[in-house]
Amino acid sequence: MWWRENGSWGYQLDGMAQHFVEPTHFGEDDKFGQRAFTEAIATWLDDENQPHRNRLEFALLGFDLIMAAYRSALIGKRIAWPPKLTDEEWVALKNRVTGIENKT
Repeated sequence: MWWRENGSWGYQLDGMAQHFVEPTHFGEDDKFGQRAFTEAIATWLDDENQPHRNRLEFALLGFDLIMAAYRSALIGKRIAWPPKLTDEEWVALKNRVTGIENKT
């Protein structure tokens, strides 16, 4: 499954001879969303007390949530917050997802 901004989205399931793909055009597909996004940025630039919701502190929370899910899936139990994946855990996770660990 994939999505490329201003490109395409699609998927391919096991057994499908061809993948499914649809083109996307960000400027045409989401005019109202882009307008609201731009207005929110302009508001933030005019008044720093009204910060935009799409900013680093929220992006980091989302990233940590994803990392927590990865680490929890890897070790098979609840984890402490914030999640801290070691280099070895990254490699083990990559190997599990790609199936490398089962081939050796």
